[in-house]
Amino acid sequence: MYVFMIRVQQPIVDKLGNGRSQEKLFKATAREKARQVVGANQRVGPLCRFDLTPGNPVELKLNRTQIAFGVKTPEDNKPADLRGWTGIAKWHLGEPSEVRIDMASAREIGAANWIVNFVRNVIQRCGWTILQEIDTEEPSTSSAEPSQRPDPNTWFTLAGGEPIRDARTHSGGVPEELVRYALARIKAKQGLRRIRFEFKNVIGEKRCMLLRTKDICICARRDDRPWETRFVVNREPEPTRVLALVTLIQAGQHVFLSSYFGNPVPPDPEDTTALQWEEDPRRARQLASEFWATHALILGTLDIRCPGCGNIIPKNQARAAFDGVRIMCADCRRKTAT
Repeated sequence: MYVFMIRVQQPIVDKLGNGRSQEKLFKATAREKARQVVGANQRVGPLCRFDLTPGNPVELKLNRTQIAFGVKTPEDNKPADLRGWTGIAKWHLGEPSEVRIDMASAREIGAANWIVNFVRNVIQRCGWTILQEIDTEEPSTSSAEPSQRPDPNTWFTLAGGEPIRDARTHSGGVPEELVRYALARIKAKQGLRRIRFEFKNVIGEKRCMLLRTKDICICARRDDRPWETRFVVNREPEPTRVLALVTLIQAGQHVFLSSYFGNPVPPDPEDTTALQWEEDPRRARQLASEFWATHALILGTLDIRCPGCGNIIPKNQARAAFDGVRIMCADCRRKTAT
């Protein structure tokens, strides 16, 4: 459940003069203003059947306003597939007033990535004051691997309601729900930030380790990097409750750059793209070099490139590709053997 606590200027004027209660006017006013929100009429689903004309049901793909507010209040005396859509945002007038969003239902219909921003925009269009936003529970972690290439059209929201664009080139294996939950609790701050956000429970496994004397290391290229990264072969990822997030706020632009499990770490000293955002790039590169001189990533946690042919070796095959001396894909190993 996601809850907006808001202050509403009362009484709300009944422009139609038909004697509706303040509670009904509260929702009606919000629904009217929702039409002004960009994308309000975009039909994003799900399909729903309505008995708009008795005996002639129609099937419609719901738009954002309909998903949030509902279409034709369900009636118990109608067949289950003709009861309309009750809406996943519940509007309650009071001191303060509340808007409760059923996030479980939102996830089921694919609305979880936009419904909170949509309702927030509606409240702002109404001229009402948001006193507090509450996400009542931490998102559950999933064993399913999230998309490794985030959608550049995705936007998240910071604690103050500021939208922040997802500019990551790689998800770091972090589910979107964890990212959304953490960013919603982080205040906007100018400049580049590497943020440590701790959950109550274990959320994943960290892949960066402080090296020990007996550790075995090799160097290999990550799938999308032109430089080599050091990997430790004889270590296993460790469970963690910590999520690292990298944000950049500059010239009015809010950008989300990176996410991964574990404590925030400096970029690779060869990563000039990441270093350019630092306040002092030269000093940042020096500190990064010092850090990565004593740390390494765990082999098997990232895709790497075969040094022989340049093909990708999936992370779940990376350890098998190491023969104790070097990394090589199966095709290159067969060619070498013959």
